[in-house]
Amino acid sequence: MKSNKGITLTSLIIYVIGLTIMVATIATLTTTLCEPSKGLLSIGGNNAVKSFREKNMIDSAPINAGYMVLEPDIFDYLDGDSCIFEQEPMRRLAEEGQLMSYKHRGFWQCMD
Repeated sequence: MKSNKGITLTSLIIYVIGLTIMVATIATLTTTLCEPSKGLLSIGGNNAVKSFREKNMIDSAPINAGYMVLEPDIFDYLDGDSCIFEQEPMRRLAEEGQLMSYKHRGFWQCMD
């Protein structure tokens, strides 16, 4: 699979694996910027709208793009089959400095 920028999915995966090994963390996840879909409001204490601004990329925030590289030690963070990986394990990895990110700046689209 090749993107319009000439970067293959394989080369992206190899880079993320290398980053995980190089910084010696348990997990690396791919992030991308998510453009907000709504305008932004600033609301005062009396519920009066103080300002309104239409959305733009300045307001975007990094999100989990869904691709991760995990070391075998990740199983120490999982507590049975009912464990929701994106909750306690991910929070714990971040708190312990064991979660890195790769900032993907190319094309990305949510699969949901």
